[in-house]
Amino acid sequence: MGTDPSIQAPFKPAQIDALLKWVDNNDRIYSSTLTRMCHIAARTAGMGDLSLRLSSKAFDQITASRSDAEIQVDDLQELARAIFCVSKSEAAAYFDKAIDIASKIGEEHLSRWTTFLELADAAYCSGGARSRTAYRLARIAELSYEHMARDKYMDWDRLVEGLVGLCPSSSLAILSRWRDREFGSAGELFPVAIYSLIDQGLLPKKAAAALSGTGTGWKRVSDIKAAIEAESDNNRKRSILRIAYRFLRIRRHETPPGANSRF
Repeated sequence: MGTDPSIQAPFKPAQIDALLKWVDNNDRIYSSTLTRMCHIAARTAGMGDLSLRLSSKAFDQITASRSDAEIQVDDLQELARAIFCVSKSEAAAYFDKAIDIASKIGEEHLSRWTTFLELADAAYCSGGARSRTAYRLARIAELSYEHMARDKYMDWDRLVEGLVGLCPSSSLAILSRWRDREFGSAGELFPVAIYSLIDQGLLPKKAAAALSGTGTGWKRVSDIKAAIEAESDNNRKRSILRIAYRFLRIRRHETPPGANSRF
């Protein structure tokens, strides 16, 4: 049941403008919050126009997000329900967008993405570098993710290993770009790239121990053992132990109380 536009709004236009300006300037107001605000405004007498303006902002944020397709579909459906009592046409537009995204999710899309990963594996050539192909695969990954039902279907580890196989140097540049663009979990993918470079003999085993302070995803104890076994010089072994132990202590110190230790 819609609100009566003839009923005086509980807020003055200047107050509403101030609220919307605050929303625009606050990058911590997420689409779920905007949808909830829209839902409340749509069911408050005289606030129909505000609910429409909030729904537009929520829609823009949802469609521009890096969330997987299934989450986007759910968010758009929730937004359509929030605005339905104010504008059925607006709600229908949001629902149509949800259907459009959902229609692109399916076995055919997943099969196509798997084929690209297999082609990347087949294109691997030891000692070669195909930077253009690596960047094309990265771009395909970005576009494919928009229509991936769930994050796990991306097979991130295999994707990173494929990028390293195509062009080792470009793979690190691509991960850096993804981190800047907040695409995927670049911090967790960095160790995958380093391990792949080590497996290909492009980095020494001690590289993993030396870089293990950069974030999560490292097999710290195993990395220390592998680095020491590969090193013949005793002084360097001691240096590896000192550095690795420092990272272990920092990591343990940062572990929240009650959380399970990874070591």
